[in-house]
Amino acid sequence: MFQNVRWSSSNTLEDTVRAIRACGLTVELGQPWFDIDEPSDLLRLRKLKDLPRHSAAWLTSNEL
Repeated sequence: MFQNVRWSSSNTLEDTVRAIRACGLTVELGQPWFDIDEPSDLLRLRKLKDLPRHSAAWLTSNEL
């Protein structure tokens, strides 16, 4: 399903949605969010208020 998806690019979402639909499946998109790829991204996440409970629990249990 994910052949011809240009990963880590500005085209990744569009390519992925196209690939999913080409398989006859449907896709729903949630609210846009930033990637968590680097330690600095976790620090940015930690500063946010009202995190989803699982994200908040993970950050708490991992004491970053």
